[in-house]
Amino acid sequence: MSLPSLSDPLFFRGLLTAFGLILCVFGSHLYQLVVLAPGILGGLWAGLLIGRSAGLDPTPTLAVAGGLALVGALLCHFVETTAVRITGAVVFGTIGWLAWPMFREVRWEAMVAAGVGAIIGGALFPRIYSFMVKVATSAMGGLLLAEAAQRPQDLWIVGGATIVGILIQSAPWKMPGGSKGAKVEKKEKKKK
Repeated sequence: MSLPSLSDPLFFRGLLTAFGLILCVFGSHLYQLVVLAPGILGGLWAGLLIGRSAGLDPTPTLAVAGGLALVGALLCHFVETTAVRITGAVVFGTIGWLAWPMFREVRWEAMVAAGVGAIIGGALFPRIYSFMVKVATSAMGGLLLAEAAQRPQDLWIVGGATIVGILIQSAPWKMPGGSKGAKVEKKEKKKK
């Protein structure tokens, strides 16, 4: 029995279908994993290297590696969050600066509009960005599913998979055992 090959069309279409479904259902979570992975792997590698070079036993070596992996993950998360906020500030600040002359003549107020736009963008863009990650991963999954169906230009498949993926990733699902997610429970407590 031989292993399947990527040149086998049926196996390749199966892979496209699997990756398309994974992106539609878990895309935004995989994005977070991809953001954190370099920090986790770098921390593990550095911890194992330090433990090995210091001649530590396996248990302290794993503790050092785990601690450095946590630090690496937090560092990657901080860098990604900062980059998203800076991008939002630049985009919204530029929009404010460019849009001001449409309503009034260009003066110093355009710079104030740019500053206000930057502040608003830094605050709002991360929420917009987190939703757009869901849209982008669902759209990529829809494109993969359409390619697997050998109908890459069928907008019904792409659009339908994208909309279903966005709905699945955005829905506040109940957790196994009947309990709701932490965010849903927190919102319900605020309403009471």
